[in-house]
Amino acid sequence: MAKVNFKRIEDSSQIDDIAIEDGAFIVTGDGKSYIDYGTNRIPTNGTLDDNMSDVSRNGVENKVIKEYVDTTIAIEIDDNKPVVLFESANGELGDLTLSDSKSNYEYIELFAKSNGGAPVSTKIMTNLSEFEISTIDDNASPNQQKLWLKWGKYTLGETAITPIYQAWTEMTTTPTTTFVSSNFAVFSIYKVLGYK
Repeated sequence: MAKVNFKRIEDSSQIDDIAIEDGAFIVTGDGKSYIDYGTNRIPTNGTLDDNMSDVSRNGVENKVIKEYVDTTIAIEIDDNKPVVLFESANGELGDLTLSDSKSNYEYIELFAKSNGGAPVSTKIMTNLSEFEISTIDDNASPNQQKLWLKWGKYTLGETAITPIYQAWTEMTTTPTTTFVSSNFAVFSIYKVLGYK
């Protein structure tokens, strides 16, 4: 075990003039201190280093490391915020164009409303080329005491969502189903979000 050797110098600017001596404890006139440990000189107080060091033995540098980690984590959190790929106050009944390529995202989230006023949202993995949405509503006529099952099938292109067909079934004792492949009016898409 090394002997502890106390040293005092006038100014920390002179620290590099003193050879490292295992066990030395150096105090400077401007309020800084150092410990020599083996072949390393370790600052024990003083100013914060500007650059992060992967071989740091300086406890003060923990603040630098924390700032680095906080910044890195903040970037990752920002990456997980959804990106608006489509938005329309009135909704889109037919084809719509996304503002970015689906392949830049892990999944999208789609928000729509049926022509009976029922809200619909669904998450869709972007590796899919087709998806369906569905809902049950009263066709905006609650006094009729009837329900309709409504669904739609869509293609998910690289930058487009296109309806293939839409259908509805009036839920009565003798239900009938209607399919349409044009003049789409069952679902209006209001917003599409992308998640990385």
